[in-house]
Amino acid sequence: MIKFDNATKIFNKSTIGVKDINIEINQGDFVGVIGPNGSGKSTLVRLINGLYSPSKGNIYVDGKNTKKEKELEEIREKVGFVFQNPDNQIVATTVEDEVAFGLENLQLAPEEIDKRVDKALNYVNMISYKRKLTTNLSGGEKQLISFASIIAMETKYMIFDEPTSLIDKFGRNEIIKILKKLKKDKTIIFVSHFLEEIFISDKIIVMKEGEIEFFDTPYNLLNNEKILKLIKFPLPFLLKIVKKYDLRPDKYEFLHVVKKLKEKIDENRS
Repeated sequence: MIKFDNATKIFNKSTIGVKDINIEINQGDFVGVIGPNGSGKSTLVRLINGLYSPSKGNIYVDGKNTKKEKELEEIREKVGFVFQNPDNQIVATTVEDEVAFGLENLQLAPEEIDKRVDKALNYVNMISYKRKLTTNLSGGEKQLISFASIIAMETKYMIFDEPTSLIDKFGRNEIIKILKKLKKDKTIIFVSHFLEEIFISDKIIVMKEGEIEFFDTPYNLLNNEKILKLIKFPLPFLLKIVKKYDLRPDKYEFLHVVKKLKEKIDENRS
């Protein structure tokens, strides 16, 4: 479990990153994070693996405190992190070496490293890119390799800080497909600028000026006019349908929503 205990992060003695955060993220949760620019989304997730240390309060990962150096190393072995810009994360020349980099730091046996590299690349449908140079990849392909690197580490928690914001629509779709697969057996925190993406989450955090304004289900967000105005993002067509007809779909995907809409219409007719 990830626990924020009255956590506050202040930069330069005056700029507030996040303020008085008190939430718990349980094992197996898929949590989306959204909010206006400068709302504290990235600060929130970077506190979890110790990239930032709280100015006040504490953050615990499976009971370990991120403020304690001796416990931070263990926390970072449990928490994988993918950044917005894959170029800031890729360090190796070839795809194979990039995915193997973290595993080598764990001093795993070569046979285990090879096994995990292939498994991770297959997971993101990039096994054919194994011998390619990372410099020859597109932005979307680089991000998929960053995903593979974290998947290969087999971390318990996975954090994705706006991984789709710098890539085209096709690349975004591929990333979302991978996230949907991962949500079956991982604890995921996914920061996004796109409202339609965040609805694949089990719960959604909405932030404003460093504070959490909402932490609840996608359906309850859709029916909270105050929070929707706060986000200031127009509702995508699919979500407009869900809201208009008061649907409760298990998946906010086109075919699933259409099925639920048909059920609603048939119910009204009868």
